[in-house]
Order: sequence, then C-alpha cells, then structure tokens
Amino acid sequence: MTVCTCLVGDDGRTRVGDFGLAHAGPAPAPISADAGDEGILSTRTGTLVGTPRYMAPEQLAGEPIDARADQFGLGVALFEALFHRFPFEAHDLAGLRALVL
Repeated sequence: MTVCTCLVGDDGRTRVGDFGLAHAGPAPAPISADAGDEGILSTRTGTLVGTPRYMAPEQLAGEPIDARADQFGLGVALFEALFHRFPFEAHDLAGLRALVL
C-alpha cells in the first residue's frame, strides 16, 4: 500500500506530497546488493531512506536527490494504482537497480 499526503491550499488547489523525500541533498549510502528481499520492501535505518520500489534512479545510485525524486515516486505509485503491479519487478535490490537505471 502506498501512503501519501493530500494537501488543499487556500486557493482550493489540491497537492499530493510526502513520497518519502525528507530533504534535498545527498542520499545516504545505498544498502548492499546482497541485502536480500527485505531490502526491496523496507528501509534500513542509517543506510537507505525510503522504499526502494519508489526510489528515483539517482536515489538508488546514491547520488544527490531533489524534488524530481518525489515526482518519480508519484509516477511509480500511479502506475501501481492503474496496473496493480510495480513498473519495475525485481526480487532483490541489485535487480531493481538494474531495471530502474
């Protein structure tokens, strides 16, 4: 299940937010490729921030991230909502990275 925040501004416009990007800047070091299936599904404190299935290519590569990472996460969530599957199917983090990159 994907959880996001929907905000309604004073102007009446709705905005979707909170796809896991806490701040812009360098991403923490990615978890190792031998992390197993758990690495696809969960965050490991101090090593990876966010859910890998929703991570932008630059975030998976450990490069600096910005608001575009949220846009990528939104795209993945919308794909999942429309097709009831993830756009990049992999059994481990190394496979996910290869498909996304």
